[in-house]
Amino acid sequence: MEFKHQSVLLKEVLKYFQLGKDSIFVDGTLGGGGHAKAILEKTPGRVIGIDQDLEAIFAAKENLDAFKDHVEFVHDNYSNLPKILKSKGIEKVDGILLDLGVSSYQLDNKDRGFSFLADAPLDMRMNQSETESATDIINNYSESRGPQDWQD
Repeated sequence: MEFKHQSVLLKEVLKYFQLGKDSIFVDGTLGGGGHAKAILEKTPGRVIGIDQDLEAIFAAKENLDAFKDHVEFVHDNYSNLPKILKSKGIEKVDGILLDLGVSSYQLDNKDRGFSFLADAPLDMRMNQSETESATDIINNYSESRGPQDWQD
């Protein structure tokens, strides 16, 4: 299935992220790279593109190929941003974008198990390298088990 995703609030993002050529911008939910591409078309800064979905990273690499010298792709969760930036020697950034939620690609791809419109296994993993799917959690967790017990 082709990775297709419409970047939300793109006009607003471009309005509020007025970056210069030496700017560092973090797209913490890179997806297909639509926001990052629009920002890089406007100004050739540096983008740290983070996503926990490898399929999204692969799609973003293709979409951002013309800007490959300006983008660093990171397969991780944006919640690890301080650690990610520290590992790259970055002390400050000029902008951070988090487009939170499920992407249309994840919903449309029945094999990802997010949609109720298809008869498919209930997976729902944003990061498919994680071992537990939604089916595992529903079928194996006790009622008393709370979020404090869940894996990161």
